Amino acid sequence: MSYAFPLSGLDELGAKGATIGGLSCASPGNCAAVGSYDVGGGLPFTANEVAGVWQPARAVPGIKGLVATGGQGRLDAVSCWAAGDCAAAGWFESGRDKSTDGLVVLEQNGTWGKAHMIGVYGGQLTVVSCSAGGYCAAAGTAGQVHSGKRLPLAVAESKGTWEPPRTFALPTEIARPGNVITSVSCPAASDCLAVGESYTEIGGTGASANVSQGILLQQIKGSWAAFAVEIPGLATLHAKRTAAESISCPSAGDCTVVGRTATATSSGSFLAVESNGTWLPPTAMPAQSSDYQLSSVSCVKVPVRDTCYSTGSSTATAFTEESENSTAFAPGPVLGAAKLGNTGITENPAPVISCSVSAYCAVGGEYRETTAGRQPFLDVKTASGWQYAIGLHGLPLLSGGKSEAEVDAVSCTATGYCSGAGTYLNKAKVYEPFVVNLATQAMVHLSVVNTGLTYGKEQAGHVTVQLTSPKGTPTGKVDITAGRTTVCIIKAVHGTGSCHLTAKQLKPGGYLFQATYTGSVNYIPAPSATIAVEVAK
Repeated sequence: MSYAFPLSGLDELGAKGATIGGLSCASPGNCAAVGSYDVGGGLPFTANEVAGVWQPARAVPGIKGLVATGGQGRLDAVSCWAAGDCAAAGWFESGRDKSTDGLVVLEQNGTWGKAHMIGVYGGQLTVVSCSAGGYCAAAGTAGQVHSGKRLPLAVAESKGTWEPPRTFALPTEIARPGNVITSVSCPAASDCLAVGESYTEIGGTGASANVSQGILLQQIKGSWAAFAVEIPGLATLHAKRTAAESISCPSAGDCTVVGRTATATSSGSFLAVESNGTWLPPTAMPAQSSDYQLSSVSCVKVPVRDTCYSTGSSTATAFTEESENSTAFAPGPVLGAAKLGNTGITENPAPVISCSVSAYCAVGGEYRETTAGRQPFLDVKTASGWQYAIGLHGLPLLSGGKSEAEVDAVSCTATGYCSGAGTYLNKAKVYEPFVVNLATQAMVHLSVVNTGLTYGKEQAGHVTVQLTSPKGTPTGKVDITAGRTTVCIIKAVHGTGSCHLTAKQLKPGGYLFQATYTGSVNYIPAPSATIAVEVAK
């Protein structure tokens, strides 16, 4: 079970709603989330988890001068290479001519710097990746949105400085007017790869109306290739449409790409692998259903082999795939609504995945149910395999008991430590972001000094709580109740706290005292055992 908590601080920014763009964790309890909040136009925000405690969301420094002319902006991605050291990417739209430009922000030593525009007309950055040493690359698209003519875009950062951005043409034989980058991975400094799609609209809407191919941008030792190219060998799949969705590189020269394919009559997925610097022939994935498509991949490097895990979905179910030694994926277990014991499933949009170096993974997403609305879920892979998918608790329900929520991003840093972020619709019908950690069960120990009290002298009673867990020390609010009466509220610091009763707080009679821990992002709410207390006249 995991408890989700609304991200704080946005009300203080005057937000009328907000959405999550990305999430990245550098180590257990140290994460960053980014997105945009609505104040009549979108503005970017950042929020940090520090030592297990999520801090209030903050406006990006330096953005107010940019929005003074009626512009708006957002952050769509973030990548952290150490606690307090992150890079975020997005875009800004001018209030004058509605043109866009790429937006990047750096966090160094726990402090977010000013917003930086990269200076590319029509630029939009949507993905970012940083290597362990803090070398980063952000990628996206640039050009005239209304005309459909877009080029791949990338910009790199080294030692706190963003290098000049690059746009990339494609070879004539595969060049198409529309180009978008969907994923980037930097396994080492100055070595990054990005993938996406080059497409042509040929009428109508939807995947069946496009012709496209998956494309690749490659940087080696700090130098970007002159062109964006088709992923090697992808044409051999003979698909009308191919699009690379996600790339993960555990080390330089070793990468895995997953994406989707479409013919005139069916859709599917493909796997492309780079091993020791050489791209192997792509393979079409055996379909787990007629409309099955992979959407996200995460690879980890272990001493004996590279292991990759991918997730995808069909209309009503989410799946996992597993690959060892970067060969072929083997079908994994079904995730999502089927494991949650729900019925009436109508849709299960593309989920996301993240794995720690210990191969502890989490998949997050949403499923849609006819009777309960959009429901968020998480599933984890432990040493014993994929567990049952779990729903999230703590978010408010709408009228009729329905929910409107989704997990948009996940990040795993170690065994037992994964975080997620998403968006939910609150009771005021406004979208707000939430964060969730795979929570640990808390145990609450209650003690009462002097269980025989006298009315009017209840202050002689002293209540103490201690919070423990199998992993770490819970902190936060603990409600002390006597039946239906709240006696006091304790703020447990370092797992402990206490309070005194007040005179004439309770009428004469017998009571069952109980402590209820309200939970936190990392720990599940829990009650204590009850203790009988008598108040005499």
